[in-house]
Amino acid sequence: MRKLLLCLLFCGGAIMSAEAQFEWPEKITELEPRRFDDFFFLNNQKGWAVTNTVNLRKVYRTVDGGNNWTVMRGWNEGQIGYLRSVRFFNDTVGVLGTLGGGFYRSTNGGTTWDTIQQLLNPRPTAICGMFRVNDSVLYAVGDYAVGAKAYRTRDRGLSWTYLGNIPQALSLIDAYFFDEQHGFMTGRANPADSGAVLLYTADGGQSWEVKGKSGRAADLGWKIFFQPDQLTGYMTVQARQVPVHYFFKTTDGGQNWVKKTIPIGGDSVWFIQGMGFTQEGVGWAGGHFPYGYIRTFDGGETWDLIQSTSTGFNRFWQKQDGSFWVCGKQLYKLNPAAVPVPASAEAPLSVPQHAMRVAPNPVTDRFSVQVDFTTHTLYHIYVIDQQGKRYRKIDAGKTRVGERSFDVNSADWAAGIYYVILETDASSNAVKVYKAE
Repeated sequence: MRKLLLCLLFCGGAIMSAEAQFEWPEKITELEPRRFDDFFFLNNQKGWAVTNTVNLRKVYRTVDGGNNWTVMRGWNEGQIGYLRSVRFFNDTVGVLGTLGGGFYRSTNGGTTWDTIQQLLNPRPTAICGMFRVNDSVLYAVGDYAVGAKAYRTRDRGLSWTYLGNIPQALSLIDAYFFDEQHGFMTGRANPADSGAVLLYTADGGQSWEVKGKSGRAADLGWKIFFQPDQLTGYMTVQARQVPVHYFFKTTDGGQNWVKKTIPIGGDSVWFIQGMGFTQEGVGWAGGHFPYGYIRTFDGGETWDLIQSTSTGFNRFWQKQDGSFWVCGKQLYKLNPAAVPVPASAEAPLSVPQHAMRVAPNPVTDRFSVQVDFTTHTLYHIYVIDQQGKRYRKIDAGKTRVGERSFDVNSADWAAGIYYVILETDASSNAVKVYKAE
């Protein structure tokens, strides 16, 4: 199966390599990285990230929106557990979770950290996920392997309340709350053969309602992502060596969830963890997959594998300024101007920087794509069908300023509607084309 995936990635017409170079540029580059497991933005300017390399653990901070990051604290591997999660209440006070049970609090922006594990009773085996509700309230959950423990603080980590036994779960991994009372947690269901579980509380964790189960043993509910309107949300399901992957989607603020499928699977090293979407339905997902990630243009109905050096996606974040971030093998940022046009769009998301024309249209057995490049840029031109399923390469590379023409053989195309998409360093453009009978 791995050979099949490699063939799809490096030989198939559906996979391109040039686009990823300008789709998810690195904002932090670590040597010998294991992964950036988590990050958090307090506002548009200030944020923190945690990473684990082969021999070091590090906490980073930015004060300029992510353009520059400074190491606030570093440890050798034997000094602290694997850094798993980080959140800050304000500019100075934050908490840091690890695998192995270590839990820490900083009062100086992350320069020093004091252990607070003794404040949690019973003590956690790990803190995998945290959600900051406001400048005083935070939920923490763990862990992904051997326990379902959830805690809440209302005083910026000075004291903690254990939320008690959660009988519907054997493990907890991530949390997302609308306010102090209403929120979600995800993990492994009880019993285990029910697979991944998504839980909802309307009373601050005193009781929980099951909103979804994957129904497949060994599945784990991994990450929760909501769009800014808090109506459309997603929960990823981690699974190994399965013919299809699952995720859950809601469009009504989490009251109802639908289990969706991703028919790309089979390889033991390929499983999904992080997932993020734009309001227009363009989305990305990834995890422990060494060759890239997957992308959708239609809200998750269809997906394509994307060959890329951007890998290991774990948590997505959309800042107030509209930019998208994801932590993985490195920390990556996507400028909103570079977001591809979804298949359903009749026009580009913004005024295109490079004009593109298709002639003739409707297309026959051959047609040309003409582009007026106004800057020296990387470019990628490809075709998708109306559902975003078919992915045909036209050309990719670098170009100088000027007009260029690309000849396309469409003799074997079925009749229907298609979109020719141009992606460059700083913009996207799309032209709707028709193939007649």
